Amino acid sequence: PGLKGVASIPSTDVVAIRLFLDQPAALPNASNVFAGFNLRRRRSGGTGSDGSSDGSTRDIAGTFFDLCALHDEYKPGARGAPARASTNGTANNSRDRNVDQSGTPPPVPGAVFEVDLYNASSVLDRSDEDLTAAALDDILRTCVPGCIPPGAKVVDSSVLRFKNGITKFAPGTARLLPGTVPAGLEGRRVYMAGDWMRQGPGSHGARGLSQEKALVSGLKAADAAADGARRAGRLGAPAPAAAAWRGGAGSAGVGASV
Repeated sequence: PGLKGVASIPSTDVVAIRLFLDQPAALPNASNVFAGFNLRRRRSGGTGSDGSSDGSTRDIAGTFFDLCALHDEYKPGARGAPARASTNGTANNSRDRNVDQSGTPPPVPGAVFEVDLYNASSVLDRSDEDLTAAALDDILRTCVPGCIPPGAKVVDSSVLRFKNGITKFAPGTARLLPGTVPAGLEGRRVYMAGDWMRQGPGSHGARGLSQEKALVSGLKAADAAADGARRAGRLGAPAPAAAAWRGGAGSAGVGASV
């Protein structure tokens, strides 16, 4: 019964856009959150903007990341990053192109950014060019003015669409989320983890709906599994260092320590 509610959690659409720029650029923070911006429609070909929007894009929220600050493969001096452009001068759409036609890994682009849009049903049918331009101009340049050079151009890009790709957490869904040990599965050695876990007293210390929550709930689940194994005599007592790391407060110490 503790897992039945998961099937009733609604889902939402996601668009993931990766931009490779021809000039160096950096964000003050490597990881960022945004909401409430107007993503304008572009003219054919993705150049310019007719300024049109029906307002529905203001329901979109998302995150954007400076991948040159987060991924070693994109840091200055690294090799093996995706090519900046194809041999005919047009932008390509690939995330995993690691060598050019000569077999030599190309140099790192000037800058690489990831923009992820959630609740994105209103833009799911837009062209790759339109979404790429919106990510650069309406999100990056608008959220962080001055960080993207005025003359910077997108020389490579990737646009991925996921219909109903992730769970949509909204008021009323908290009661549907399972705990570390779902109700009805006590004693069955089943432990749950992920950003869809229940929050609050008796769960874990992480708040939010992201990788951080998934990490902490994973530690919580591992801690609960180890405690269950010790009670059953299948595992010895934790080492002193491990006990100190847990803060001597059982699984709650995991959330507090991360």
